Amino acid sequence: MTDADTSPAVSAAVDEIRALVAADGGDVDLVGAGPDGIRLALVLPDEACRECVMPKMFLEQVAAGIATKHGAPSPVIIDDPRDEAG
Repeated sequence: MTDADTSPAVSAAVDEIRALVAADGGDVDLVGAGPDGIRLALVLPDEACRECVMPKMFLEQVAAGIATKHGAPSPVIIDDPRDEAG
């Protein structure tokens, strides 16, 4: 993966994923993208939205479907700060 891929397909997929997560109070940052997939970092601005955003495994599945719909590479891997918190 590289951070150089800002193709229209990747941008459209990330925008749609961002809108999905924003509805629950979160955000995503594009970490990297390439032919082998997209990596996003989940951003949770405060404790209140930690439980509102769907679990990582489900979010990755939904995000992969969005990426495929836009013709962007899949899988979508999400770095989730909740994993670090235990």
